[in-house]
Amino acid sequence: MSSTVEGLDRGVVGTESTIKKMHKLVALGKLDPTFQKIATWIRASVSSDPRAKTAATADAVFNWVQKHGIFQPDPFQIEKIEHPIEAMRPIIEARRAGTYTGPGLFVGDCDTFSIVTATLGGILGFQYAFETAKVDRLRPDEYSHVWTSLLVGKDWRALDSSTPGVGPGWRPPVDEKLFAREPRAAAIVARRCGGRADGCHRALGARRSREMSNDGGRTRVQRREPPVAGRHPGCAGVSRPAATAGSTGRSRDFH
Repeated sequence: MSSTVEGLDRGVVGTESTIKKMHKLVALGKLDPTFQKIATWIRASVSSDPRAKTAATADAVFNWVQKHGIFQPDPFQIEKIEHPIEAMRPIIEARRAGTYTGPGLFVGDCDTFSIVTATLGGILGFQYAFETAKVDRLRPDEYSHVWTSLLVGKDWRALDSSTPGVGPGWRPPVDEKLFAREPRAAAIVARRCGGRADGCHRALGARRSREMSNDGGRTRVQRREPPVAGRHPGCAGVSRPAATAGSTGRSRDFH
């Protein structure tokens, strides 16, 4: 799978551009036979959910991703967004070489965890959304952390699988003004927009979220500015549940 290098704008525009690319990679991942098998194994583990639409199945996706994901920050000054199969390749090669025997099956930062979670949830029929928050205190005006939510009934169930020590339903405790949701509802949006999902937007309550299209894509590698000295080594400062309002990160700097 090829890669491209491109710059992204800061602020809301940069966030939307990054999220769009993540949606493209999820669209490809949902068609992948390996991930379809994994999703089926997850589904089969939840015998109490006859329709695979309850919180139990969504939580099983969270548990699988959290168990088998290895958190690794992006390379210095590089924002890497890749197909979920590409995120598995280093672990597959390490297993073949005999250098790794642990439970991990893929590696990446919070955007990779989000893409994998959305891919598995989407395969199982859940409508999914990417949620972002401003959680880096050193950059209070920029989005930095991203995670996936699955629509269970009428509620968005947060699955922040890249943050250690938290469970399904947990979100960084930030004010609504520091939060955004980018739902993936391409079929619904397309019907509302005469067959065109791209560029069609609607409000989602007080959070002023936007509908985003999912139109296919490839591995993306984007340049980013150097991190600020003293930043927490975790995912934009959200490596544990103690994240507080007022912290944040840049729109394109998910890690």
